[in-house]
Amino acid sequence: MTLIAPYANWQSLDDNGAVLNGGKLYTYEAGTSTPKATYTDSGGLTANANPIILDASGRADIWLDEGAYKFVLDDSDDNQVA
Repeated sequence: MTLIAPYANWQSLDDNGAVLNGGKLYTYEAGTSTPKATYTDSGGLTANANPIILDASGRADIWLDEGAYKFVLDDSDDNQVA
């Protein structure tokens, strides 16, 4: 079963409030560096890439498995966003 994360069409901004065009969202098992799957659909049929590449509006469709996640967000130049 997948869960919405917390909005299916997730959007991210950089530290200055600008849209994070081409940003990269890495998803891991909580407290680890072990990648954890996310999905583009509510049925969990289509996995996202890891990292998830954000579109020009800083958005991505993200559905989660049950359990805790750790998220790491980078800009398109691989600089971590706080």
